[in-house]
Amino acid sequence: MRESKAIKFNGKSYPVSYNRYALGEFMRDQGLTLSDMDKLPEDLKTMQKLAYYGLVGGHAAKTGEDLPMTYIEFCIDLADDSDALNECIELFAQQQSEGAKEAEAEKKPKRQAKATATQAKP
Repeated sequence: MRESKAIKFNGKSYPVSYNRYALGEFMRDQGLTLSDMDKLPEDLKTMQKLAYYGLVGGHAAKTGEDLPMTYIEFCIDLADDSDALNECIELFAQQQSEGAKEAEAEKKPKRQAKATATQAKP
């Protein structure tokens, strides 16, 4: 499970997490597949959507409920805080990197410990 990080937007702290819920909602909203996630556009709308869905994931992880804020409300009330947007994008990159490492570790076959049998001498 991805940890939530408190990020301040215009002085108010919000939990942000790019957990499976957040990523699933973001991907559905953007019409993306898993293979599209490594080539996201670097425009303002994508940054704002990523930040918004990070709040969606953080709020869901904390409360078990949907974020009581629409994307439009987020853009009007919070998205003008460029430092917070950048912090969300950095968290997204960090959590994606951690997820890729975890997935790679799961793919690698586990080494079997070499059994060293000692035979007793007669």
